[in-house]
Amino acid sequence: MPTSVLNLTLSDASDKSTTTCGSFRRLNKSLAFVQYSHPSMDTITKCLPGTVPIAGIVNCLPLAMKLALYQTDGFNPDDRGFIQVVLADRRGWLSQGWACIAAPPSMRSDKDLTFRISLLSDQDMDQKFPDFKGLSVCDMSKNPSHIYLRMSNWGRVPKASGYSSLAEYRTYLVNHEVGHAIEKREHATCSVPGSKAPVMMQQTKGTGECTPYPWFV
Repeated sequence: MPTSVLNLTLSDASDKSTTTCGSFRRLNKSLAFVQYSHPSMDTITKCLPGTVPIAGIVNCLPLAMKLALYQTDGFNPDDRGFIQVVLADRRGWLSQGWACIAAPPSMRSDKDLTFRISLLSDQDMDQKFPDFKGLSVCDMSKNPSHIYLRMSNWGRVPKASGYSSLAEYRTYLVNHEVGHAIEKREHATCSVPGSKAPVMMQQTKGTGECTPYPWFV
């Protein structure tokens, strides 16, 4: 779907406590994220400072952000929540001007989505993408773009990546593949030895003289 840009100034949420906005978590002075509008709910929460109402999909959207809508397939509820938290973190795609919003299940048409994320077994991945052994893949030829995450990499850290935490590796995996999906970004390299590896580097294969890092900032 075309991205929509709201050219206004973004304000921080004034509330300093940890609260839940729809499926997103808002931490101290973090950006005010979205709140979902469920057909079964009559109450619509007032938009936070620095957000505007977007009819139909979400109630509140941060200002001056490009909107990307996505859906997931094959993940359990905890993993779906993990993906939402990663994409709502201001160190990630928010810092690049993107609000990646999980579209409600009632949105069944792919033409309304920016990308889709599916979890596939290694057997299915190898059959579908024989040239990408051991890797996850974003098929940018699809409309919307389709991210396929390899089940073995989602379940354990690939040794070559250098990550010691599965949560951090998963964070990298999501941010990296989303980069292909929403901006068609190409792969990056380690240009400054000793620095943090760029998100768009193929960190699953290793980070060379850089340090594994799952975020932009």
